[in-house]
Amino acid sequence: MAVQALVLGFGGTGTHILTHLKVLAVQKYGTAPDFIKFLEFDTIADWEPGKTVQIAGIGAEDIPKGEEDDMSLVRSSEYMYLSDREPSLWKYVSEILKPTGQPDRYPHLTNWLHVDWLGRHVKQAAMDITQGAAQQRQIGRFAMFQNRADIVQRIGGHIRQLSDRAAGTQVFVWIVGSTVGGTGAGCMIDAAYMSRLAAHAVGVEDINVTGVFVLPAVYRNVGGISDARAYSLLRELNRVQSTRDNYVLGAETVCSAVMYDAHSTVRGVAKSKLFDSVFYLGATCAELGGTQELLHEGRERDRSILG
Repeated sequence: MAVQALVLGFGGTGTHILTHLKVLAVQKYGTAPDFIKFLEFDTIADWEPGKTVQIAGIGAEDIPKGEEDDMSLVRSSEYMYLSDREPSLWKYVSEILKPTGQPDRYPHLTNWLHVDWLGRHVKQAAMDITQGAAQQRQIGRFAMFQNRADIVQRIGGHIRQLSDRAAGTQVFVWIVGSTVGGTGAGCMIDAAYMSRLAAHAVGVEDINVTGVFVLPAVYRNVGGISDARAYSLLRELNRVQSTRDNYVLGAETVCSAVMYDAHSTVRGVAKSKLFDSVFYLGATCAELGGTQELLHEGRERDRSILG
């Protein structure tokens, strides 16, 4: 039986990788196979394959599309827009989490969302989360918190379906994105927690979670790239991959956990390493002799994954 896999992409890099994988899958099997599910997450309101969109902090960017219509990601079933909701990010930054507001009511946000810094360095218009995450990891992560219930439901539905097909074997969840932007770097760690939360919610305890992190060297000639964002993500990743500091949380012994609501009733938990496996991608097009060589090498690797 084929491996049952759910591939979750985040940000622009996630869209490129998922589209590339879907193209290969359709070329190999004639149609998108049932044993691989694709789900792309981004903070772009008017996301559509083949469309040129404006990305805050970057400028115009083309959304990748497949060589044929059935090779592109489908917005209605393979894309989830991480939108802002009420209370909005701007309201948290300008009112709720300020010392004069009600920060004590939102402990799941106050320990990581630095509203003073955001208020000083990010324009209000860039906080509406319609044109990306303004190259800010905090904004990408905030979008995950805002959409947590829907994310868990979407992922859980796919895991349940794949688990039924797996007939007692593991479901593999792949989480892919870059380390340098706001959406990918801000979302991928929480995506792993939410995948485990989603699996538990649908009664599937045995999933294998793999993270694929694209490193800054790949974007050497791209504007707006920050090594600092990658460093902060990799530092956090090192912490959640550690198994040295187990502690008791309720009735469980865990290695790490994240609270997703103010009352600590919704939490993502890792009883060991958050990711079962981690891959880092760092080769540049120039080092491989150009884009075509990079794509060729990628296709050969992908074909080995697709079987």
